Amino acid sequence: MATVVGASATAPASESPPIAQLVPILQAVIHASYSLLRFALRFLLALLVPLYAIWPIILTLISPITVVIDVILDATVFTPFLIIRRIAVALYPLYVFCAVACITGAAIGLFGRYVVVAILGTFAQTKSFFKTPKPPSLPSGHRASLRKRKRKAVGFQ
Repeated sequence: MATVVGASATAPASESPPIAQLVPILQAVIHASYSLLRFALRFLLALLVPLYAIWPIILTLISPITVVIDVILDATVFTPFLIIRRIAVALYPLYVFCAVACITGAAIGLFGRYVVVAILGTFAQTKSFFKTPKPPSLPSGHRASLRKRKRKAVGFQ
């Protein structure tokens, strides 16, 4: 039996993973953040408590402004929006009908174009179908009359 020299029989020391070392730090940060947020909310509440006592007085003083703003918003925003919405609801069936008609027409037109191209493509293989006609021959005297005349400049006096 041979013995191995230099080998140790003990297992290496187990180290905790790095995430396990971060957990206590994260817990301390979260606890500190929670305490700071709770302190800030209590401070804000302490500042707002006196405002609750005088809030009805403030609302009474600015009530004419809020009424004017309410009337202006009702006349310029809410009523036109309500009218436009009711018109849109009333015209919705017409809109759907026209949209379906346009989409169907476009689909039929595109399909018809491809069908015509396919049919003409089959006829293009037969060269006699696409022969260009020869222009009609005219007598030589008649061709002379078809020539363009020179334009004479007309001077204004």
